[in-house]
Amino acid sequence: MRLLSAFLLLAGIAHGADDIVLADFEGKTYGDWKIEGDCFGPGPAKGTLERQNAVSGYLGERLVNTFYKGDQSTGKATGPSFAVERQFLNSLVGGGPHEGQTCMNLLVDGKVARTVTGQSSEGLAWDPDYQALLAAVTATEAQLDHINRFDMPGFRPNSHYVREMTFYGILPKELPADAPIDVYATDQAYWRSLWYQPQ
Repeated sequence: MRLLSAFLLLAGIAHGADDIVLADFEGKTYGDWKIEGDCFGPGPAKGTLERQNAVSGYLGERLVNTFYKGDQSTGKATGPSFAVERQFLNSLVGGGPHEGQTCMNLLVDGKVARTVTGQSSEGLAWDPDYQALLAAVTATEAQLDHINRFDMPGFRPNSHYVREMTFYGILPKELPADAPIDVYATDQAYWRSLWYQPQ
């Protein structure tokens, strides 16, 4: 079984930036990619090749399919250098789970920094490590959106905070229950009240 595809995305989830597509392999040739060996064929394939199990999960009409001359063919494709402009790199890959043999490597300064393999299937899937990381980021973002923070509209500190700031004279005793409280200004006033002021 061979590595079937490398559809690369650089995603900026944390900053909400649009993804940058590094390579989608939708052209008839490999463009700037350096192709070696006999497994890639003259250009990206339009899906499943002859004598190959059905390929699925790829986006668009074409993909890098290394089954061009069957399972025994070999080769290497090297993409052009790119600037890292997002926090995450994602890839859509299928094929065998063989690091160093049927894989996609991210090189940094000529050394392998990250390897992605298929999951023993012709079905292409997003990198599972990236998906786990993305799920964690999304869950944390949802949790933070649920928790009102100091800088969010409508934030109201808890009753203990209001009680203590009223006790120390920082907030007025007759503060209406729905009155806005600037927590930053209140905290600054509290800490200023503790400064030593010689008479």
